[in-house]
Amino acid sequence: MMRLSRIHLFVFFVYLWVYYPVNGISNIFKSFPALFDLSLSNNDTSVNVTVHQDAKEICIPPLLLHGSVDPVKSQYKSQDVIRIICKDGYELENPQSSLLYCSQKGLWKVFTLGDSIYIPLPRCIVKERCPPLPPLIQGSMQVQEGGVNAVTSELSSTRAVYQCWYGLELDPPESEIRYCVRGKWTGENPLCVPASCPRPPSVTGGFFIARGVVNHIYVSGAAVKYYCDEGHHQKGPPLLTCSGKEWIPKDLPACVPIESSAAAGKSLFTSCRSY
Repeated sequence: MMRLSRIHLFVFFVYLWVYYPVNGISNIFKSFPALFDLSLSNNDTSVNVTVHQDAKEICIPPLLLHGSVDPVKSQYKSQDVIRIICKDGYELENPQSSLLYCSQKGLWKVFTLGDSIYIPLPRCIVKERCPPLPPLIQGSMQVQEGGVNAVTSELSSTRAVYQCWYGLELDPPESEIRYCVRGKWTGENPLCVPASCPRPPSVTGGFFIARGVVNHIYVSGAAVKYYCDEGHHQKGPPLLTCSGKEWIPKDLPACVPIESSAAAGKSLFTSCRSY
């Protein structure tokens, strides 16, 4: 049993009145019979507070300003899960704390972290909007507003998704997705640069024909096929593809002289061509 002075009890109720917006302060009083027994001391100067044995398995709605919980109850039992929803113009200080569950100790815990990790209970803070982003030259940018997913109940931040035109790639590549966090965009403003491979290696006794070349640049996705001159036969992969900034596969083809002149009559060309 705990003993509280009238002054302490008055301060406690004033705190609840000011900071308890979820469904009114009446829910707190409705929760008291299941949690506490309140009685005056013999000298009428203090209040005796007796905590019930099963109170540890009951959670009352968290104190929350500028937001609400779903579902709304006067009290919650162990393992009950609630979702925190901030009002328009506000956002969770820590997006991880959007889902809470009532632990067996009567305390709210973050649903995705379990009992082992502690972070402060959720707080709805004024949403800071990020400044407009510059357009992406030779590419596109789409800003996707954050919010709560109606299906998964997951909370997402506002993000910007970048994509370059064919044959180009983002620099730096990690800026493909940027997030708005407390009024600032993560990452750097990306650029679209040629996603090209170096000129394909030449082979002795043969040549290659290239496809997918843009303005004499071997962009990602371009391919070259090797052919051998008369009197040579091919060893290794005949086709190389530009992936990122390198040719795949890395094993290069080779044109080997044919010793038997009778076998040297296959389809062969004599020059290096590119189109």
